[in-house]
Amino acid sequence: MDVAIIQTEAYLGLAGGAWTLDAVGPPLIEAVLGAATGKAMRVFVGLALPESANGDPQAARDEALMAAIVERSKESAVRVSDRYGASPAFAGFYLPLEAWTPGSRGELGQLPEYLAQVSHHCRSLAPSKQIAISPFISDLATDPALTETTYTEILAASEIDIVMLQDGVGARAVAVADFETRVFPYLLAMKAAADAAGRQMWVNAESFAGDAPAPRARFRAQLRLARTFTASVVTFEYASYCLCTAAR
Repeated sequence: MDVAIIQTEAYLGLAGGAWTLDAVGPPLIEAVLGAATGKAMRVFVGLALPESANGDPQAARDEALMAAIVERSKESAVRVSDRYGASPAFAGFYLPLEAWTPGSRGELGQLPEYLAQVSHHCRSLAPSKQIAISPFISDLATDPALTETTYTEILAASEIDIVMLQDGVGARAVAVADFETRVFPYLLAMKAAADAAGRQMWVNAESFAGDAPAPRARFRAQLRLARTFTASVVTFEYASYCLCTAAR
């Protein structure tokens, strides 16, 4: 293991028209960075996460909401850069508001603008650091070509360095026998988009099944498929699922 991703430095909420911030304690993030430094690991620190808007097509189309999220995200990027940017283990920023493989043109709403504006802001704060996202494979998508064109455009307009595509296997309960039709085409499309933009594609292999760790045979099949596209594989989520000692 040579990379860790802290999903967020704070959770964003909206109550009575006012934004709230539930911060992850800096000592916890500093502890991860300190441990990673000792093991020559790299750590991406996630910006503030508006959980209620995550993966939500309706929220993505709400221009006022998304504009506010962009501003809160830029503020978060400053906090992350100021607090953690000097750590030897700090690899860069993770933009946690998730996009997905769309089923129609324009389905992502204002998410491309979020990715463009926030990634450009992160680059201005720390030019030498990397910026990562982790969109997911969605069953809304029926045409891999739309994924390729959409993300080619997103990457060309942004400062994103790494796309960690979630394989969607855990969230969609995809059987190994269906990987060829429900996972492979979208990995291929995202790889083409990343290559066209000169960016990196990693695979985020989902290590859960419902609320439990994924069966080992299924997870091994996910890793085998991922490694046909990239040597860089991460998982959601190591702490909750991969540390489980129960035999499955």
